[in-house]
Order: sequence, then structure tokens, then C-alpha cells
Amino acid sequence: MTTSELFAEIVAGIGNKKIAKAAIPEQFPLLRTIQFASEHRHAAGWC
Repeated sequence: MTTSELFAEIVAGIGNKKIAKAAIPEQFPLLRTIQFASEHRHAAGWC
């Protein structure tokens, strides 16, 4: 599995979960960062 495949799998799993209702616990900072970036990707101009 490549890094991009792993990232795509993570985003597919958490990409539709909103931080306000389903935030990933603080003990997983990398996953929280991915969740935050995924939720705000349109505002950042990534999509």
C-alpha cells in the first residue's frame, strides 16, 4: 500500500464526519489534523 492509498483510505473513512459532531479524540493528533483538513478543504481551495 502506498502512502497516497493509505491517505485516501483514511479520508474515505473520516471525510464525512463533522468535527462538531464526531471529532476524533485528542490522542490521535494526525487523524484529527486530517479530519480538520478534510472538513475545511473547500475553504482552503483544495477542491
